[in-house]
Amino acid sequence: MYKNNHLKEEYSESYIYKKLFENGIEVKWSSLINRKSKEDFITSDGKRIDVKFSTFSTIGKRKAWRFNCHHHGKKQTHIDYYICVLIDEKKHLIFVFPSELIEGYQINISDRQLHRGKFDYFKENWDLIKS
Repeated sequence: MYKNNHLKEEYSESYIYKKLFENGIEVKWSSLINRKSKEDFITSDGKRIDVKFSTFSTIGKRKAWRFNCHHHGKKQTHIDYYICVLIDEKKHLIFVFPSELIEGYQINISDRQLHRGKFDYFKENWDLIKS
């Protein structure tokens, strides 16, 4: 999945854990404690967070970052927020999406959508988790 192992290390769950802490969000790293955990983090007030990573890939005829928000074909209804880490050699972006905004089983983000600013509101918007 990752062409460069340095990028994988730099943008791993530990990196997201650090970002959550830096933004004043106290979490329990549930996937570290229990590998079968359905979420990666749980906030002190019970919000469940799942972290998704994607590199730039071809989807049909289009190129985009694809984040799967399902588990073996079943929608993850127990997740409150998805933190999507978009990685390629030129961009390293983090988006915070409330799960109720996600229709279907995937989030696809194209380079064109980034240039148009479609997802700017969600870019490192940690306040969504705090509220």
